[in-house]
Amino acid sequence: MVAVVGESLAGYITVIPLAKHGPFAGLYPELTDFNVFESFQRRGIGTALLDKAEQAAQHYSDVVSLGVGLHKGYGPAQRLYVGRGYMPDGSGVWFQNQPLTPYASCENNDDLVLYFSKRAK
Repeated sequence: MVAVVGESLAGYITVIPLAKHGPFAGLYPELTDFNVFESFQRRGIGTALLDKAEQAAQHYSDVVSLGVGLHKGYGPAQRLYVGRGYMPDGSGVWFQNQPLTPYASCENNDDLVLYFSKRAK
């Protein structure tokens, strides 16, 4: 799904019918590759994209999942998801598509992810 403002691409999100990674692999749809370009942020575009994506995910399940990175660059997304009712699944953080063993070292990059889910309305 894409959001267009005028003739400019403003953002996008992908709905995968069954998650391929993480604790929800093969169980629930996953929202992934969500991005609103900086010049279009804080205009409701992300909210509109998530509304449409969650609606599409309901065709597959009454639960929708997503993973979000943990570094500062993901801060706005983390806050948005929590505000929309997404809850951490409780499996801890994942690194390179595997649950991270307690006290293990890792790099805080895009491969360090926390998974969330919520029931569709």
